[in-house]
Amino acid sequence: MQPTINPDPNNNYYPQQQLPQEEALDFRKYLFLLLSNWYWFGLTIALGMGTAYLVNRYSNETWQLRGTLIVGEQRSNSSVNVLLNELTPLRRMNRQTVVENELSILKSYSMALRTIRELDFDFNYFAVGRRNIVTSPLYASKPFEIIPDTTIEFPYNKHMHIIIENEKNYTVWFGDNETRYKGQFGQWFQQGTWNFKLDTTQFFSTSLFGNEYFVYRSTHNSLANQYRARLNVQVNSERGSIVSLSMTGLEKQQVADYLNTLMDEYIQMDLEEKNRATINSIEFIDEQIKNVTDSLEIVGLQLQRFRSDNQVIDLTQEGQILFEQLREFQNQKAQLEIQNEYYDYLLDYVSSRENEGDIIAPSVVGIDDPLMNSLVQQINQLYIEKQEMAYTMQPGSPAIRAIEEQLQELRASLVENVTGLVSNNQRTLNAFSARVQQTEQQLTRLPATEREFINIQREFDINNEIYTFLLEKRAEAGITKASNTSDHAILDPVKAENATKTSPNNSQNYVLGFILGLFIPLGIIVLREFLDNSIHGRHDIEKITSTPYLGSIGHNAMDSEIPVNDKPR
Repeated sequence: MQPTINPDPNNNYYPQQQLPQEEALDFRKYLFLLLSNWYWFGLTIALGMGTAYLVNRYSNETWQLRGTLIVGEQRSNSSVNVLLNELTPLRRMNRQTVVENELSILKSYSMALRTIRELDFDFNYFAVGRRNIVTSPLYASKPFEIIPDTTIEFPYNKHMHIIIENEKNYTVWFGDNETRYKGQFGQWFQQGTWNFKLDTTQFFSTSLFGNEYFVYRSTHNSLANQYRARLNVQVNSERGSIVSLSMTGLEKQQVADYLNTLMDEYIQMDLEEKNRATINSIEFIDEQIKNVTDSLEIVGLQLQRFRSDNQVIDLTQEGQILFEQLREFQNQKAQLEIQNEYYDYLLDYVSSRENEGDIIAPSVVGIDDPLMNSLVQQINQLYIEKQEMAYTMQPGSPAIRAIEEQLQELRASLVENVTGLVSNNQRTLNAFSARVQQTEQQLTRLPATEREFINIQREFDINNEIYTFLLEKRAEAGITKASNTSDHAILDPVKAENATKTSPNNSQNYVLGFILGLFIPLGIIVLREFLDNSIHGRHDIEKITSTPYLGSIGHNAMDSEIPVNDKPR
């Protein structure tokens, strides 16, 4: 296109200047620019790769371990829950709620604290590197073990530094105190509140002489919070009951021990909940057996002395009939008295707000009242549900208040039921007492020696039958306890050899070091060139204006006035 010619007042003509067009990116220019700065790329890539090597070399390895649990569905005996379980959609919702509650229990503080108390995690051992750059945790491979004096409280969260001098001696100092002390392995050391003994382990060797270690003791509370925060619990499927537990840590075996113990304690806690009512029953029976045993021993000695002193071996026919009647009446009366003791226990247990454990089943003492059995089962079930909710909800929450209201209604119904049974039981007991009194009046026709013998034999047989009855009930409760199994089970235990390394990721660190080493100088060079608005040559002038280029004046930065002679190239 030809330039437009415009006349001016003096009849002179000049071409109209056009605005410079935006220039496209000059890839060739940037390529030569990057090649001319190759040494910067070499330097930064070397630094990036070197940094990646140091990170891989001196970082402690972190491992992830995983285990799986089968969470069973706890069955409820209440009619409402039985009806809900028959409806599939509601059953799925109930199942999901149960699993969520179990997940909360696994991650709860009380569960973590219970697990820590079963493990020997109190003392934390670390090996200090030769150049004091890194410290490595020790668990299974520690060369020595601290045995604290239990009569003196060992300091918590205070470092104790140890250097192994030889197979017998070590050097120790405490915290920031530079005062060093000498000690011997296997001998007690005491300095202020530091009272302990160092015993060597199977990992102790001569190659460790001169190595430095430090140890500190953690509280169960801090350990429980620490491991609880690191625990990750997930459900494998929405409808499933497979729960996956995972955790990362520096020591594979230590993490494996914690997860396995956590699953064991979780199952044990569920079994204890199931056995609580049975254990209460056994304790109640044992108390009754103790009382009967004392009476049985006393009466047995009286019977033995009476037979020996009076040479009484057999009863007359009339005496035998009266004896059998008395024994039958007394047995019935004794069972009614045991039932009365149970009723007293039940009323005291229900009326006390502090008692919120499982109630002893009525069948333990031979009571077969269907209503009472149902009420006791429902109360026990609500106690369990309330305890499970306590892991995930605050006291006074709507769900817990609803359970407390149900418990209050059931307690009132149970008290009403027991009161009626106590009244009936007392009438029956009075009737048997009257029969015993009539039979005892008939005994007055017998000789005094035979009458006394019958009374002693009767008391002995009564105590013996009660004792036998209680032993049978205790055996039944023991069988029930032994046959109980947890609703949960370990599917895959945690094994240290199956640990997955999570950090450092060697290949990823090297790739990241290379990329950073490549792009950092690239970004700096491109940004510097983009922001540079100074003129370096003719091309820079022509790029911003269409004014004709006439020439350039060279600049001599050398001391010589004829630089060509000095540097012809």
